[in-house]
Amino acid sequence: MSAASEFDSAPWYRVYLPVGGWALPVDVAPPDDRDSVVRKYPVPADGEHEGQLISAHVLYTRGLTAEALPPQVSRAGLRGERAQMPFKNWFVKAYWCATPVEARWLMRHFKQQSSDVLDANTSLNGTALRPPWAVAPVWVVPATTQQSVQQVATTHLGADAEGIFETADARLWSWFGRDDNPQPENCFLVLTRYLPEPMPFIEAGAVPRTDRLQELEAVARGIDACHRAGIAHCDLKPDNVRSYSVGAVDSFVLIDADAVLRLDSRPQDIRLTLPYTHPHLAAAVRARRPITPDLLKAHDRYGFALVALGAVAGTATADAVLGRVARDGSPITGDEVRVMLRSAWGTTWDGLIDPLVEPFDEPFDEYGDWSAQQWIDDVLNGQSSAGRPFSGGPAAGTPPPVVDTALVAAHRDDVDAVRRALPAALIPADAPDAVVDSTVLVGNRLALRQFRAARLPWLVGLPIFALIAVVTILRELVS
Repeated sequence: MSAASEFDSAPWYRVYLPVGGWALPVDVAPPDDRDSVVRKYPVPADGEHEGQLISAHVLYTRGLTAEALPPQVSRAGLRGERAQMPFKNWFVKAYWCATPVEARWLMRHFKQQSSDVLDANTSLNGTALRPPWAVAPVWVVPATTQQSVQQVATTHLGADAEGIFETADARLWSWFGRDDNPQPENCFLVLTRYLPEPMPFIEAGAVPRTDRLQELEAVARGIDACHRAGIAHCDLKPDNVRSYSVGAVDSFVLIDADAVLRLDSRPQDIRLTLPYTHPHLAAAVRARRPITPDLLKAHDRYGFALVALGAVAGTATADAVLGRVARDGSPITGDEVRVMLRSAWGTTWDGLIDPLVEPFDEPFDEYGDWSAQQWIDDVLNGQSSAGRPFSGGPAAGTPPPVVDTALVAAHRDDVDAVRRALPAALIPADAPDAVVDSTVLVGNRLALRQFRAARLPWLVGLPIFALIAVVTILRELVS
């Protein structure tokens, strides 16, 4: 039997995730692809160790919340979030390091990230299983072989967890082709909830999509919660903004916590997604300069500004900003972004544009206690000075306007286009922008059509007039 077929029939492994006093069982599947990728993880210095750059082989797989609960937890006795079992699918990363020492260093770093994320989520009244969350919660579990579940039941998220694998012959190292050299101390797993749906973004439009910006308010609160908890996410980009639904809560959250750093860690290196990296941070890494708390927060701010720009102005605009930075290698200024937005929307939206470009406009060390939530509020409040044609509807007691039925009939196709663009409710109070944007877009189409209709007689008449004139002149010359 080939190694591949042996691997295909390999058993799933059950792990127990500590959740504040009880253990959630999750069955982890062997990865479909055994070709691991090598990642480098900068681990900041602490009181006992110098900073390290640790290489790890990483495999990606999935997990399912087990149907059976741990033996010491009966379903009849569950209350609150325990009884909800709110989600079933998990995203799992398996790690293998060259030495047990490196594996312990990297696990300790990931556990610190997990604990810091828990603190940020707790400040928003979220728990390990129940949102709201600043960052999707993460569990770090070593590939130990103890069987006792009782030892897990008293641990907490981010703490050392004993008895992770239920089977005594768990061989996580075999996933990395290490059957001949068992190395349980070199391996561990990282689990987080599987959130496959990224936030949908839009193409550029004639008006700003501020309704999409409102959807990012939960992410903004999460960024602020992280900074208050003393950490920076450090990898803000569209792929790391995901939608989730737990119970009655539908919202967006940041994922991928393995780049999270404490603001006071002063790292010499950092994992970067270059297009979304603050230019000053990239320069500091190249020059091996210490990375300050202000620069880490500016890095989050810059990435979030690009995410928000793509949401409100369209992905093409955000891509143009990224392309300009990549092409010239110098930071883009607020004035450059302002020119791009004015060319798309016109100058009547300056009240919204000015705060929107702020993260590109000011030096990062002049922000002080910048708030992502306050920034979004400032952008949304800028609508009021941008000459918006919609002000929330008529005052109470105002009679409805008279409908010009002849005009409606003449432009039936355009009226239907507006109706199709509206949300399900006719004109919901919480979504006026959708109404305004659709109306303005259709209005622009009408104006363009009327302009074309008005110039048609001239476009047709001028050549005919010129032809008649030429014929007349020729006849006079001949005669």
